[in-house]
Amino acid sequence: ALLERAGDAVVAKGLAGGFPIMERSDDNGASFAPCGTILDPSSSAGQQYSPSNGTLVAKPAIDAAGRMFVEVTMPPLNSPPVGASLNSLYIAVAEHGCNGGTVFANHLIYSDPGADLGKIFNSVTVDKGGNVYVIAAGHTKAGQTTTDVWMFVSRDHGVHWSAPIRVNSTALKANVMPTLVGGLKGGEVAVGWFGTSSAGDPNY
Repeated sequence: ALLERAGDAVVAKGLAGGFPIMERSDDNGASFAPCGTILDPSSSAGQQYSPSNGTLVAKPAIDAAGRMFVEVTMPPLNSPPVGASLNSLYIAVAEHGCNGGTVFANHLIYSDPGADLGKIFNSVTVDKGGNVYVIAAGHTKAGQTTTDVWMFVSRDHGVHWSAPIRVNSTALKANVMPTLVGGLKGGEVAVGWFGTSSAGDPNY
């Protein structure tokens, strides 16, 4: 499980009934209990989700007001269970944190039929101004020959998102495993990743 501290609680993500869930600990991680479903089954994210097709669920981030954010990357519903392109990014938001039977609100970050944004691992963070950032690596459209790092920004707590912003320079052809952390004031974020100028395919 991936852990994050929320005030006096520690939260972790897991699975129940095939759906990703959040679990909460109020005893510093000694025990956990389910506190919410990350994907709302009635949302477009919930309807697209299939436990057998491959899904990335990022470590949660929590802002100063106690909102919880979990980024989810999914393939199309009708796709092979192995090797599917992860072409849709969603954010799951719990306005008041994860308590009891919380159902997260799901908002679309980005989707494109030709995208492949699963060059692990994706990440979400919040700066001190409350802006939310998501980072992913791969392709945003079909035909792209390099594997780039893309950042998405929300200034309204995850409801609406910017177009993808390429972080790496054009000199770097293959870029993977991005991570990021929000800054000490609004509009500040630091990003890190592995990159190479030798080839556009990170498998080489």
